[in-house]
Amino acid sequence: MALNRTLKYLICIPHLAIYYGPNVQPNKLITFSNANYVNNFNDRKSQSSYAIFSNAKPISWGSIKQ
Repeated sequence: MALNRTLKYLICIPHLAIYYGPNVQPNKLITFSNANYVNNFNDRKSQSSYAIFSNAKPISWGSIKQ
């Protein structure tokens, strides 16, 4: 079911893409991370997130509530 929704989403948005063409500059890896401790007073759980970029293009990202 989740796979069907993902495929339907990807088919509907072919004009939105991340292009990974020839590398004209040296490989540059940048990582950002963030942690938010007990900002939500309803459940008192912290949230962590990260994003990894290679030559200013995202290659991985994520977020989790602990």
